[in-house]
Amino acid sequence: NTAEAVRFTTGDAAKRAGVWSGSLYLYFPDKGAILRHILRCGIKKMRTQALEIIASSQASDAGVEILSPTEAFFRYQQLTE
Repeated sequence: NTAEAVRFTTGDAAKRAGVWSGSLYLYFPDKGAILRHILRCGIKKMRTQALEIIASSQASDAGVEILSPTEAFFRYQQLTE
């Protein structure tokens, strides 16, 4: 949700992680680095889920057509990491 992203605070991230907000800065130099890390983790999770769907025999023909570009994107991402 875009509105939630705008209201993101390090306190929110710390609370979700179960740590003190100041401790985040031991691992991340700034708020942007925290957001980039969260996005990278989310993208990796989506990539894993998408590849599992693509690999499953339960995908419909229409679904496979829609996912084919997605599969190419995520496989490219794996090669460039």
